[in-house]
Amino acid sequence: MTFKKKYFSLNKKIIIYSLVVTFLTLTSIWGVSNALVKKVIWLETQLMYQDMERAVNFIENNISQMHATNKDYSSWDNTSDYIAGKYPQLIEENFMDETFASNLWNVIILFDLEGQVAYQKGYDLENEIEVQIDQILFDQIRSSNLFDSIKTEDDYTAGIIIVEDGVMMITIQPILSSYQKGPVNGFFLTGRYIDQLFLEELSNLTKYDISICEEQETSQNERTLLLPNINKVKLWTTIEERNWITGHAVLYSIGGSEAKKLSYQKEMSFYGESKRTIQYYVGIIIIIFIINILSVFLFVNKIIIKRLNNILHNIGAIIKNQNTSTRVNINSNDEFSVLGTRFNKMLDTIEALNQQLYFRAHVDQLTELPNRHYFYSLVNERIKLGGNNSSAVFFMDLDKFKEINDTYGHGVGDEFLKKFASAVQEILTEKDIICRLGGDEFVIWRDGYNTIEEVEEFAKTILAILKNPIVVYDHELYSLPSIGISLYPKHGISIDSLIDNADYAMYQAKNSQNGYALYSDIDIDIDRSFNPLK
Repeated sequence: MTFKKKYFSLNKKIIIYSLVVTFLTLTSIWGVSNALVKKVIWLETQLMYQDMERAVNFIENNISQMHATNKDYSSWDNTSDYIAGKYPQLIEENFMDETFASNLWNVIILFDLEGQVAYQKGYDLENEIEVQIDQILFDQIRSSNLFDSIKTEDDYTAGIIIVEDGVMMITIQPILSSYQKGPVNGFFLTGRYIDQLFLEELSNLTKYDISICEEQETSQNERTLLLPNINKVKLWTTIEERNWITGHAVLYSIGGSEAKKLSYQKEMSFYGESKRTIQYYVGIIIIIFIINILSVFLFVNKIIIKRLNNILHNIGAIIKNQNTSTRVNINSNDEFSVLGTRFNKMLDTIEALNQQLYFRAHVDQLTELPNRHYFYSLVNERIKLGGNNSSAVFFMDLDKFKEINDTYGHGVGDEFLKKFASAVQEILTEKDIICRLGGDEFVIWRDGYNTIEEVEEFAKTILAILKNPIVVYDHELYSLPSIGISLYPKHGISIDSLIDNADYAMYQAKNSQNGYALYSDIDIDIDRSFNPLK
């Protein structure tokens, strides 16, 4: 036997529900308001901890940045040669005042394997003058045996040291070859003071005046923050009279023998304002709530339900048609407009993500040229159409590009690749397709040649344009490509075989005075397994 449920209108349900909610709300709102006031102090404490953690993490990030920059200088043949006495001009060429200012370093010290100082220089970042290094720094380094933990090329030391002038962030890297290979030839130290200039940066981050002082006793609400470089940091808060709260963060030196404390104080304005605001608005909320309940019936029937159904209809049409370019119509200025706007923004986000996915799937992130996958797709489409049976593949590899990376760093190398790609694009037509295969290797597909001379002339054009230096960050850099050429369909009917043959021709071009080589000009009986250039 089945029972038919009695019809109970939505309007009646809303009225009954509203009356129940009103009663429960009025009986509980006073208790909740009192609990909220007590929780405000806890919230103030948590906010203080967050601010102090941000300050400590700012110091940690600065040490990490110093470590990364230090590694570029310490893992360098020139630095290794200087320690061995083979490259005395290293200091004059690389450790000028500008080096300290650009890297925000106060100290550079080079030690040999015996811990003896091979080079030292101190620099005042605020006054931009050379200064003497605090002798206590050397004593701290030797007494803490900081070099003992650096045995292999993967070891390093980082953290803070307490000196007479205050607190210094340091990193120590082993001096290695440019390939970051052993043996360890010495030690490269860089340091920066947590001075007034640094504290101003920290204050700008936290929006409070932070000071550094001697360590004092901790409290019961102490927390410990563990970080890779600073190691252990103790955090705690203290609450004083008149609604003031103070945050403390103790920084321990490497080895933990000494410590300094960062601290700042702020008024718990949130606590005082919250207490008054909660009490004031509780009464208003009760009055407003009662008035709103009386108007719920008309509001729901005449405004909410009708307009909600309209939005749901629009959303249903979008889902059915699977068309993310369609947008919900917005003809109001209230919560429903917010709902429609956010749904439209969600569709905007989906479309943007689709565009990003398309970009990442088809474009090289550094040069914004077609990547290997997209290049293969474009060329294969050309080959399938079969409209042009005279095409050429130009495989380019930059000579001496590794020297640019080793000398100036990967940032300069990346910028050089982008400018190289732009220079080559200027001589291409709309029908040409260029791609970065990876590293310093580029490939061009060019349609419509009539003679071999035209192909060679295009290779010469590339070389002629790139004979001029490419300027990157005021450096005039030279790196001509070696170009290998294969012809379609003479040297292959697939893009894989054409690139392989052009690649092989490119290695022959490295030994050619012309700077380019055509695959047909190469003795194909040569054993490809032997290539002295690889």
